[in-house]
Amino acid sequence: IVVKPLNSAPKRLQRMLLRLQKYNLKVKYKRGKEMFLADTLSRAHLCEVSTCEYSADWEEIDQTSTLAVTEEQLKALQQASGEDHVLAQLRDTVQHGWPNNKSEVPEMLHAYYDFRDELTHQGPLVFKGERLVIPAKMRKEMMEVTHATHIGREGCIRRARETMFWP
Repeated sequence: IVVKPLNSAPKRLQRMLLRLQKYNLKVKYKRGKEMFLADTLSRAHLCEVSTCEYSADWEEIDQTSTLAVTEEQLKALQQASGEDHVLAQLRDTVQHGWPNNKSEVPEMLHAYYDFRDELTHQGPLVFKGERLVIPAKMRKEMMEVTHATHIGREGCIRRARETMFWP
């Protein structure tokens, strides 16, 4: 994730990546059994941790606040996303972790595997970076809404690519 463009990272990682930009880092993967210090620290947790008043800002990011949709559209998207079986499976996989091999991923999620590190979810909605993954039954409607703005062909395509995603 550190070699990809910053805007392709999930919002929860963007703040960390921005803070790390001033350093010249070399990130190298290490297997869990080779990380002795991290393993020791994870087993020696503090019983009571004091939090500052700003910790909620660091831990919670409302991705729906930056979406360019009306309240009615947002509710319709949330309902359609909650009913979509593919997005339900995708949310579950994002929440519990992706398998190491694409062959272990359910067939319906193969299209999402190549950018699995960019996917997050908030409630029923799934995001690829800052772009909303549109449920199958809403795709035609969202394209009609995009075309209804009359900003020209290139403008419609640019706007759709900035805000929506589906494989």
